[in-house]
Amino acid sequence: MATYAGHMTLNLIPMMARQSSDMIDNPTTFFRDGWVKFAPRADMMEVQRAHNVLLSTYADAIDPSACRDPVVKFTSSIGGDNVAWYTPANENSPAVIELRTYLPNLGITAAHEFLHCYTHPDFIESIDRELNPFHGRDIREGLTEVMARRLKLPRPDPLEFKSIYPKQVKMAEAVLKDAGEDTVRRAMLSGDGDAIGKIVDAARKQLA
Repeated sequence: MATYAGHMTLNLIPMMARQSSDMIDNPTTFFRDGWVKFAPRADMMEVQRAHNVLLSTYADAIDPSACRDPVVKFTSSIGGDNVAWYTPANENSPAVIELRTYLPNLGITAAHEFLHCYTHPDFIESIDRELNPFHGRDIREGLTEVMARRLKLPRPDPLEFKSIYPKQVKMAEAVLKDAGEDTVRRAMLSGDGDAIGKIVDAARKQLA
């Protein structure tokens, strides 16, 4: 409680001063997502920084053309426990990454969504086929979150950080330990068939 009160004192007043127009124009979002969760307003420069760190860290496996000019939006309409949303590209529109207007862990969340954009379609198709779509999604989301957290991005305050994928992350960490990070990179980002097979085998052990 003392830590919480201290955090409020140090962050709330400066936040209200910096973002007074938000407090006036959209008080519900400001107080629900900004004040209560101590979350700063999402910033495009931080999103771009997360994207650049992702590209440089996983350059050996990523095809830069796989995620061409996604549209990044900040929105207060993402409800429930969701803090972000990724919509794949189709023949009529580019990929869309939506991020909640106030996000305490913006860098990691943005990296997670960009990883979805760069994930090879062969990985998605194979994992869902071999494990079934329900378990496949769990493994994919868990690995995406784990790989995003492994980037050298600013770590959020422990009070602010909450993953919506705790079970999936636990399984993914075991898969990564079993198969190795290089295998995960090649499977997820390059669509390497042998690497995908190793991920499937490691995931089956966790699902058994």
